[in-house]
Amino acid sequence: MFLSRILNGIVFKEKIPYGIKRSRAYRDARKAERRAKWHAIKQEEQRNFVISGRKSLYMSLMRNTGLGWYRAKQVLKHLEMHERGSVEPTPHVRDKIKNIATFVKLGR
Repeated sequence: MFLSRILNGIVFKEKIPYGIKRSRAYRDARKAERRAKWHAIKQEEQRNFVISGRKSLYMSLMRNTGLGWYRAKQVLKHLEMHERGSVEPTPHVRDKIKNIATFVKLGR
């Protein structure tokens, strides 16, 4: 019983031979996969303000809004919030953060 719970949480990855990993086609496929993920995130960001609820708001701001570390900390200062704190991404909170971010981008 106990062992089955441990084994249930383990994810087994398929082993890929060394020769295939070194091949040009495999490397290009991996690059294309990473590029597709990046473009999907950027498309989502353009449609609306992306805030992940499970990560810290600071990291979410830095990754998804194009703000640097200093500007992201300024947004947190405006919200009077801790750097490692997280918020529940409701529409009201998104709008509030979006307004603060645009204000901070102006350099104020």
